[in-house]
Amino acid sequence: MDRNAALIKCYMKEDNLYGYPEKYVQNLDEHPMTWIGENIINKKGWGKVNIATERDNYYYSAEAHFRLMATLPNANFINANNLVNWARGKKSKKEIEYMKIAGRITQKIHQRVLDIVRVGIPKSHVVSQIYETAIEGVDGFGGDYPSIVPLLPSGPDASASHITWDDRPFKRKEATFFEISGCYKRYHAPMSRTIFMGKPEQKFLDAQNALQEAIHAGLEEAKPGNRTCDIANAVDKIMKKFGIDRNGARCGYPIGVSYPPDWGERTCSLRASDLTVLEAGMTFHFMPGIWQDDWGMEITESILITDDGVETLCDFPRKLFIKWYTWINKKGVIMYKNFDEVIDYAINFRHNLHKNPELKWEETNTAKNIREVLEQHGIPFKTYANTGTVGLLAQDKKGPHIALRGDIDALPLEEKTDVSYKSQKPQCMHACGHDGHTATLIAAAIWLKQNEDKLPNPVSLVFQPAEEGGHGAKKMIEEGCLEGVDMIFGWHNWPAIKFGQAVCPDGTVMAGNGTFHIDVKGKGGHSSQPEICKDPVLASSAITMALQQIVARQIAPQDSVVVSVTSIDARSELTTIPDNAKIEGSIRVPTIELKQFVFEQIEKITKDVAKSYNVEVEIELRDRYQATINHEIQASMMREALKKTLGENWQSNIATPIMASEDFSYYLNTIPGAFALIGSDDGIEKHQKPCHNVYYDFNDKLIKPASTTLMRLANFDIN
Repeated sequence: MDRNAALIKCYMKEDNLYGYPEKYVQNLDEHPMTWIGENIINKKGWGKVNIATERDNYYYSAEAHFRLMATLPNANFINANNLVNWARGKKSKKEIEYMKIAGRITQKIHQRVLDIVRVGIPKSHVVSQIYETAIEGVDGFGGDYPSIVPLLPSGPDASASHITWDDRPFKRKEATFFEISGCYKRYHAPMSRTIFMGKPEQKFLDAQNALQEAIHAGLEEAKPGNRTCDIANAVDKIMKKFGIDRNGARCGYPIGVSYPPDWGERTCSLRASDLTVLEAGMTFHFMPGIWQDDWGMEITESILITDDGVETLCDFPRKLFIKWYTWINKKGVIMYKNFDEVIDYAINFRHNLHKNPELKWEETNTAKNIREVLEQHGIPFKTYANTGTVGLLAQDKKGPHIALRGDIDALPLEEKTDVSYKSQKPQCMHACGHDGHTATLIAAAIWLKQNEDKLPNPVSLVFQPAEEGGHGAKKMIEEGCLEGVDMIFGWHNWPAIKFGQAVCPDGTVMAGNGTFHIDVKGKGGHSSQPEICKDPVLASSAITMALQQIVARQIAPQDSVVVSVTSIDARSELTTIPDNAKIEGSIRVPTIELKQFVFEQIEKITKDVAKSYNVEVEIELRDRYQATINHEIQASMMREALKKTLGENWQSNIATPIMASEDFSYYLNTIPGAFALIGSDDGIEKHQKPCHNVYYDFNDKLIKPASTTLMRLANFDIN
């Protein structure tokens, strides 16, 4: 009866397909191999030839072998174990195409798992969704059943690598790894990821780092001409660095087309003792898992050896996934047991943001992540300025509408820290702590939403793009983000202030800024004939010196003003006086009036000096941000909130205004509000580095007091 299925499914000629009588099916006395020996092999005259059998094949049993030998006593049986699998070790283009489709199905399954798994949900429910997603397939390609069922052991069970599932629910403080494969036309691309419910212990974070580094090291060795043992040795070296001895265990095996009970091809292995040479077209499940006495963790990849290296068949974040929340209420909103769980969530969010920074007006993924968090926590929002987002809480309340702001953009710097969540983007880094500001506002948003019924007034949560010179606040206001808002509050981390202290003065807290750009046009020539030249270098030097008198002699000592020439560009040959030079710099001022005065003096002094040096100048003055000037009532409110949060000795004696600038000034020029600087210096070097430094890192310990302060300003007291 199964011959008909073979006729439909197999690519062999019909004459080569045989069906044995039904009486041989599961008959203890009769065996199909007897019939095969008598009716196929003997009749073809092969009863005395050499016959190769794969003796370690799942479907060629010991009984089958003995029956065949008994039927063919004159044949010479040779062990050709896994001969076919060795022959198909290098995949064709079509096979690789199928495996890549299987890989996309695998990705889809893991994303589905990540979306639905949570504390309290039965494992059996998650597995039902795994199978639905697997068989539904991807992009019009329907999936098949995999050769191994989903493996998802939790907690102590994860110390074993092949436990399936039951109907028990997922629990808090447990890790579960999911070893799953999509399947297309019987081709597989397995992948494992681990999910932790709640705040993971340090050993899991260390294991994540070990596996990430080991996989990276192994992939570096995965290229034609190298051997399977090279990959294994690279993995073992990293694992030993982390104090993990794998005792010679393999870290992968070949994969491809297969039927249950295994998707492995059972030939070579990624093992220190295996000397198989890697060739383009080989495919492996690369799986350097960690299995300890009472816990385990897997992060694995399916890989393809290419002509010049390796590629993964799946594209999915290679990390430990963390589900922080405790439960989901009847409205589908994520809920937390206490505020400390929210802080843990926010810190993890901050680290992910730090890994993936985006520059001003390019914060597309950052905005997407923020909006996803708001959606998951049942917080409605509006979008502004493309990548700006405003979450909305208690909009039906009658009290004063209060806005809380956090900026989201990064800087064009190459990060040089050694943190595990270091930026993965070249020349892009969260060097000003905006990742921390965003995470702080996320923490406040989540806890305010969970306690929304206690809010006496509407609250807007302003996630603003392009603070770093992009005038993002201006664009947000122009598009209406402050409509109906009565007052706004914001803050900035400040490494020059001790942790546990802050400043929030009445009046100016941060300076306004602007830039000047001066083109000096002279007449170049040979350095031996300066008398016939109009030297722009000499003129530029004189202009630079003359500009210093603005602060030294024309500004009262009580007023904080900075005029800095930061660039003089007059590049030329060693014996050539150039035609032109360019002077650039910036100013910092505490008031609009002083900014206007300084700009006027820059223009006047530059023109007067240029005239005396017989050169011409073109001057461009760019007005960037105005001073950030607090309103007295709101500044008093913020000082009271800081005092309640940080204690009686909260006030820093740092001089204000700080000469840095902030586009929060746009908000304070529009509605009442206040801005504070909260200290991050806890004695750890990276928290003492100034903002915009390549070794800077935001202090995670700030998230709790800063978010608590913001919530108090929203008239919710966490205590």
